[in-house]
Amino acid sequence: MKPLLIILAALVVVGVLTVKFGRHKDIPVVVKTTPAALAETTPEKPNFWSVATSTNPVTGEVTVVADAGKLYVRKVGKHPSDCVVKTSDFLETLSNVDTRRSSVVYRFDVGKPIKQSWSISDSNQALFYPGRSCSMEFLKQLHDSNVLYFQYEPADYLPKTLTIGVTGFPLDQFK
Repeated sequence: MKPLLIILAALVVVGVLTVKFGRHKDIPVVVKTTPAALAETTPEKPNFWSVATSTNPVTGEVTVVADAGKLYVRKVGKHPSDCVVKTSDFLETLSNVDTRRSSVVYRFDVGKPIKQSWSISDSNQALFYPGRSCSMEFLKQLHDSNVLYFQYEPADYLPKTLTIGVTGFPLDQFK
């Protein structure tokens, strides 16, 4: 009776080890797919942008705002677009109190880092793209990219970096 119990216990241990550690890992699995099946299972690219359009009842100017959370782009009428990064950090420091400009470094996906000086908002918690508006080059990069990495310098802190999903930017509405 004892040898039977030992054999039974050994079989249980082998069974548990096989289930737990997957003894049959080396057996290849063949999955047959067709282009139609792939099209059904391939997820669409995410769209990080919500777009709102409004019309000024007095002037008739159309305002388009595309918002990706920490970044938004706004176009009023035929005027060039504003690009704003919302940081939620206080940005004014002794070194920029007179200029109202802050150094930033950003890059799209795996592109080269770009260093610029962006304008600080009146609330001291957002940064505006330099100049009177976003460049078309910047907007095209938003459209062609998936991620914007944006480093800025808040007051009394080391530089911080935001990672902003930008997939799906509606470039056609900002031309």
